[in-house]
Amino acid sequence: MRLRTALLLGGLLPPLLAALMAGTLSAGFVQRNALQEARANLSHDADSVLALLDEISETLAVHASVAADRRTLAQALADQDHAAADTLLERARRNMTSVGTDIEQLEVVLRNGSVLASTMGEAARGRFRVDLVSAPAAVGEADANAFTRIIHDPRTPGSLMLAGNAPVIHAGEHVGWISLIRPVNAAFVADISRLLRRDLLLVSSDELLAGTITVNPDSLFRQWHGPSQPGPLHMMLAGERLITLYRHLNIPGSDLGVLVLWPQAEVDRPGNLAVGGIVLSVLFVLFLLIPAVAFLGTRLAQRLRTLSQALRELGEGRPAVSLSHFGMPAIQELRDLRLAVERFRENLAERERLTERLTWMANFDPLTRLPNRSLFQDRLHQALVAAARDGRTIALLCLDLDRFKEVNDTLGHAAGDQLLRRVAERLQLCVRGSDTVGRLGGDEFSILMPTLERPEEAEMLARRVIGAIALPVELEGKHVEIGVSVGIAVSDGSHEPGMLQQEGDVALYAAKAEGRGIWRFFEPAMNEAQRRRRAMEAALHEGLKHHEFRLVYQPQVLLETGRVMGAEALVRWEDAQGNRHMPSDFIPLAEDTGLILPLGEFVLAEACRFGAARPALRVAVNASAVQLREPRFAQTVERILRETGMDPAQLEIEMTETAILQDVDNVKANIRRLRRSGVKIALDDFGTGFSSLSHLRQLEFDRIKIDRSFVKDLADDGEARALVRAVVSMARAVGVELVGEGVETEAQAEALRQEGCHEAQGYMYGRPVSAEEFDRQQLDQGRLAAAV
Repeated sequence: MRLRTALLLGGLLPPLLAALMAGTLSAGFVQRNALQEARANLSHDADSVLALLDEISETLAVHASVAADRRTLAQALADQDHAAADTLLERARRNMTSVGTDIEQLEVVLRNGSVLASTMGEAARGRFRVDLVSAPAAVGEADANAFTRIIHDPRTPGSLMLAGNAPVIHAGEHVGWISLIRPVNAAFVADISRLLRRDLLLVSSDELLAGTITVNPDSLFRQWHGPSQPGPLHMMLAGERLITLYRHLNIPGSDLGVLVLWPQAEVDRPGNLAVGGIVLSVLFVLFLLIPAVAFLGTRLAQRLRTLSQALRELGEGRPAVSLSHFGMPAIQELRDLRLAVERFRENLAERERLTERLTWMANFDPLTRLPNRSLFQDRLHQALVAAARDGRTIALLCLDLDRFKEVNDTLGHAAGDQLLRRVAERLQLCVRGSDTVGRLGGDEFSILMPTLERPEEAEMLARRVIGAIALPVELEGKHVEIGVSVGIAVSDGSHEPGMLQQEGDVALYAAKAEGRGIWRFFEPAMNEAQRRRRAMEAALHEGLKHHEFRLVYQPQVLLETGRVMGAEALVRWEDAQGNRHMPSDFIPLAEDTGLILPLGEFVLAEACRFGAARPALRVAVNASAVQLREPRFAQTVERILRETGMDPAQLEIEMTETAILQDVDNVKANIRRLRRSGVKIALDDFGTGFSSLSHLRQLEFDRIKIDRSFVKDLADDGEARALVRAVVSMARAVGVELVGEGVETEAQAEALRQEGCHEAQGYMYGRPVSAEEFDRQQLDQGRLAAAV
């Protein structure tokens, strides 16, 4: 029997195996060729989409440039005549429609970004076009270039439009823009699809906008993780297997792109035909083998059953087993074996999936999908080893987001997480393919450049990163602006990873200390500066703990009579060693560390006690941006007023324009509550910031203080005098009083009087002194008695 089986298998199995092998190789070859051809065609189609969109964008920009040359439109923009602009735009739209262009809407926009007129009606007029204000063109010059942007449709939330923008020049000056607009929607995608005869999806990094097939967005983004997967990708969408390829649109400021779709069935068709031929061949061979296999299968099944029965009986303790009398068995034994193997395979696959998931979680940040601290440190170590071995230079960029905490505090952690994902996407677009972007925790990121030809490459990357992060991000319907500071450390491989990371952090602290939104290379001297900063921070904690801070007061007088109307409270610090620290040194540090809140509360309480003892005197207290952003700041002021017994009308809170702009909503809420309580609000250092009349009207200040830089040259400089005159006009327009700062001479005081300023403050009237000295000086000069 064994000989017959061996002869049968030896004669028939080789031809069967040869046929199967040849067919499999042939089918695989056909399938690979079909796949390569599909990917090549897909890449060609994707490039064609980009070329077509570039042509559409260029056409819009060219039409916009032609329309911008019309003198009547330039005159309407210069005059800000929205009625004339509306008429001109409607006429231009009808003309363009009549000649068969795809341009559907037009807008004219003032230079400040406000829409003057639009064919989209009242929904668009007056809104702010941030894409024009932050445009890279040479704004304000006669030769500024036209450009294209993706904008939001004001009539339909979530809808996008492609706008060709061109500067409008009147009398050699840039007065605004004209925008020619085409909707970016399903019809837009369908038009492109018809030209290419290929299905498309229009996507952003986290949203499906339109497509020629109906796709579940959740299914799409489970399989496609955004622009970080630029190559061909196999997906299952709308019940069909597809090969996709992503291309990002060449439109600055936009994260839109297209996914070009190719059905997998078209790729599989040649292979399926080959497989069909193989199946026919195998069936023919099997026809010859069936009788032999049936015979051998029966005999094998009988023996397997006999053996199984014998093993069972042996397990039951019956050693005398006869194997010759068992009948014809069923094939249950083979089925059990298959199920056992299947269970083993499933368990093994599940174990591999869990291992892969655990490995990913150990090396990547789940929020941004960037390498985490562990993986980043490993790559940094490998880069240092390679640099030392090959004589290369590497760079480490340490990044920290500016004003990120404000987003978390005002919009919530969900918005903060969304912002971190956007930042991660922008960072990946800034770097080279060989670089590594990692999230080390919180709002801290790092970039590793494993090859560096010259240090300027790290500087160029830092500039790109700062520019990319500075672009506004829309979160929950609000435009949020943050920044980033960058510290750069360079190594030839002689550093340990921890040492290089520390140098990058020191350079980052130096960048943040110099104003944020900038970059700095590590220098050895920075270690000393960092040591001094840490020492200052420790001393600041001790100073608050041991009450080393005190207040001094500088008088504010009425210019016409010289009568003392108020006093500004200023904080001074002399530590236990007798060292006197300037406010310009310790106030910024207190703001960075959060110590400004307890320090500010101490200053406010001391000033209110001073004012409560002098009920006829107005007391001005400076509030930092950190205090103003604190949601409960107004409640803290009200509590201190109650505890000290000071009249709220005596207290004046001073703030700068920069502090207002950092978190307008919280600042507005605090100001309005304080005003309802009777507290006065003053705008400090006016003229050094944005000096916006709209801020004065919206926030209802009681007093503005003209910065000392304008007062210094007031008596001799006609330009400084003209600027002060303009400030006085603005103050009168909104009904607020003025205080001139830094008055040191009678000539400066007289110039302020002539221009209509009410009050003055400066060394001419008194230096900042203690409360006791303030009373003595004013009594000696007869001013305090007059005030009381």
